[in-house]
Amino acid sequence: MEQIMMVVNEALVNVILAVVALAGTYAVMHVRNLSTKLKAETFKIEDEHHRGVTKEALERLEDVAVKTVTKIEETSAKKIRKAVADGEVDRKELEDLAEEAYHEIMWTLGRDYMEVIEESIGDFRTYILNEIECALKKVKAEN
Repeated sequence: MEQIMMVVNEALVNVILAVVALAGTYAVMHVRNLSTKLKAETFKIEDEHHRGVTKEALERLEDVAVKTVTKIEETSAKKIRKAVADGEVDRKELEDLAEEAYHEIMWTLGRDYMEVIEESIGDFRTYILNEIECALKKVKAEN
């Protein structure tokens, strides 16, 4: 009887150890799955945040471009266009206005917005010059 009890106790200990090991393995697996899910969610949040910041920067660029072009159109471009038509000044004066708008936009946007746009688009200068052209068309269409 004593031997049977020892065998039963030993078997019981082995079963308990097996159950504990299985529970531990399940817990580790669950923690890994949870960790993977949290990493994916964190990446998704960071991606959504980056997308939101980029969208905000592009909207800000468009707004600044329209306001800058409107200001230049109202203060300088009309007069220069008339002077070019009358042959009083060279057409380069009009082309220089785009460069003036570019520098004013860069100054107004600030470094943070420029970095976000540059990171997302790449060729920041060309994008801004194209945005200036689009803004000029909008301004001319409104006037």
